Amino acid sequence: MNLEIRKVRKKDVFEVLNEREVWAHEFYVATKHRLLAHYHNPFINDDDVVLLIAYLDGGIVGYMGAYIDDISFKGRVDRIAWLSTWWVDPVTKGKGVGRKILETMYEVQNGKIGISEFTPSAKRVYDRSGYFYDLKKLLGCKANLRANLSEVLPTVWSWTRKIAPILSAIDATGNFFINGKLSLQYHLLNQKMKDVELEYLTFVDEETMDFVGQFQQGNLSVKTAEYFQYLKTYQWLQEAPLSSLDRSTDKYLFSSIAKRFNVFLVKVKDKSAAVVGFMVLLLRDKALKVFHVYFLEKDASLICDIVSMHAIKLGANTVLTYNTPLSAEIRKRPFTFFRTKEKQQDSIISKIYGIDSFEDYKFEYGDGDCSFT
Repeated sequence: MNLEIRKVRKKDVFEVLNEREVWAHEFYVATKHRLLAHYHNPFINDDDVVLLIAYLDGGIVGYMGAYIDDISFKGRVDRIAWLSTWWVDPVTKGKGVGRKILETMYEVQNGKIGISEFTPSAKRVYDRSGYFYDLKKLLGCKANLRANLSEVLPTVWSWTRKIAPILSAIDATGNFFINGKLSLQYHLLNQKMKDVELEYLTFVDEETMDFVGQFQQGNLSVKTAEYFQYLKTYQWLQEAPLSSLDRSTDKYLFSSIAKRFNVFLVKVKDKSAAVVGFMVLLLRDKALKVFHVYFLEKDASLICDIVSMHAIKLGANTVLTYNTPLSAEIRKRPFTFFRTKEKQQDSIISKIYGIDSFEDYKFEYGDGDCSFT
């Protein structure tokens, strides 16, 4: 058995993008737009490894990606590689391929790695490695404002895919009445916005960052204007209106496209033109996620109004946030959100940093690689 691990660095990205053998394989090790996003990461150096590809006897049998970032703690800034897209061909089970990929990534990143989201099975492997401490347990809520049985039930009971048309009909019937209610709610919320101005950004200006800076104290991952602009411009998913005709989704086992996809950088100003909020919203199909949001607690109701209006206008079925004041406001609004469910997201970080507790540090939902997936 000849197991080799190929290291793809930033400087190698365009070589891989044009390497026909990689893209002719029965499954993809990445997508081209994801690799391009890694290349344009403002925190990355030419020699940083962004992808490992495992070859067994010359054939590709696994891979692991890494998003390079900076973290701040104990008065210093250090590097971290957030691991993502770890996959091993099931036919190699018991041959140590997955373990070798993880060990190699740990080695090439000098042990400075973390994982901001993972499956339960992956977590068991990470625990057995002995490399990690728990980082944070984020608590938030997922709120429903429209019926979506046709999306939810098949993820719980696979047999319900057979009755997908019936579930879609039930959703359509329920949403006929719900949309009428939401239309009224949107009108009422809009009446409250007479003294509010929104600005949708592509360039994140100093005024915005001065406001965001008020909330950065104690953040493990301090955000910059470059980061927000990168997040807006180079996403790991792409909008694909005819997604069913994109055969690449059959070859890549992670998220790559969506029928609807957009990232909104929203600056909020009051009647005096002072900035009172900034948020990063991500729409994927009919799910709206609040990845980053900054506001004073006295403005929580206003921010919730704006998030609600976006969800209604964009046709979202659900809203997900891990911001505590925003979650509390959402739970107060059963007229808009007929169901809320508590959510938890765990993250882990390497022991190499020498900190066994990160309780004193803030970690946002969009930190790590979450904003890109």
